Amino acid sequence: LTDEEVDTRLVLLTEGLDDPLDLDYAVASRVTLAALEFTAGKRISLHAGAVSDDAGRALAVVCGSGGGKTTAIEALAANYGYVSDETVSLDLDGVSIHPHPKPLSICIPDEPVDGAAVEPLNTTKKRQKRSVSPDELNLGATPDTARLRRLVLLRRDGTNTGLAPITTPEAIVEIVPQTSSLVMLENPMLTLANTIDACGGAFALHYSEIADHLDTLDELLASDLPAAPEPVHHPY
Repeated sequence: LTDEEVDTRLVLLTEGLDDPLDLDYAVASRVTLAALEFTAGKRISLHAGAVSDDAGRALAVVCGSGGGKTTAIEALAANYGYVSDETVSLDLDGVSIHPHPKPLSICIPDEPVDGAAVEPLNTTKKRQKRSVSPDELNLGATPDTARLRRLVLLRRDGTNTGLAPITTPEAIVEIVPQTSSLVMLENPMLTLANTIDACGGAFALHYSEIADHLDTLDELLASDLPAAPEPVHHPY
């Protein structure tokens, strides 16, 4: 796939991966995991998706697995550059992003049986996903560089109350479980707090269908940032 010299080789155990869909997903996941391992302690790694405008200003959406990141990114990247649907890798300045435009991991819908809808799958069972090229989905081109400008926590709770600012402590509590190797950073909480402040604070989006809130997210990304407060560090 490349004429460039290979610096790193990965080993992927393929036992039990007879289905090509499972194999594709395993390869994408293994590459992502290797990147997270390689950058541990060197970058801020968020379990998040991101898109970028033409000026390189990025909007990141954070939530746990199955919380709607890929669906949101697929909808947003129809008009923005695709940065990632899974991992936002930030330099320690908290804003410079290293794009990770992996194939999008999309859950395969349940197949109907004799014209009737299938009962929802047991939520404790992992659903099969297929890897879809961003080109196949006609997503915007990935920028060479991007800078994090806005940070949104996805809360697909069906309330549809929309976007609201949240406090930095509340955001940290929700974001920490969606990070990798955060404790390997020097002053991890201060680093995360500085990242949130650099984005003008964090926001939560309470929604049912992401399509109903695309205009709101457009306006958020385009809006001016307030001045970041001076951090107060309390060593322990």
